[in-house]
Amino acid sequence: MKQLITKYRRKELSSFTLLEMLVVLIIIGVLILLFIPNIANQRENINNTEKDTIEKVVETQSQLYLLDNPDKTSVEPEDLVDKYLEEKQLEAYRKHFPKP
Repeated sequence: MKQLITKYRRKELSSFTLLEMLVVLIIIGVLILLFIPNIANQRENINNTEKDTIEKVVETQSQLYLLDNPDKTSVEPEDLVDKYLEEKQLEAYRKHFPKP
């Protein structure tokens, strides 16, 4: 029995110490703190790009509508739905530019 106990005592287990695990967790925490603000900024940039793009699409289609209908002097985005805009584009436009 003593031989069995001493055999297990002599065998060294290779494992991480508490300090090593703490250092790894601190490094992971710092990396997360660096990346989270960048992700938030990217999300804002995407929204701004979407807003600019849908605005350009509606403006261009409005100009085409006015060229096709010279008797009209102004156009509402709803007038463009059948031929010039899709419903999804109109919804995106309303999301960024709600009616007053």
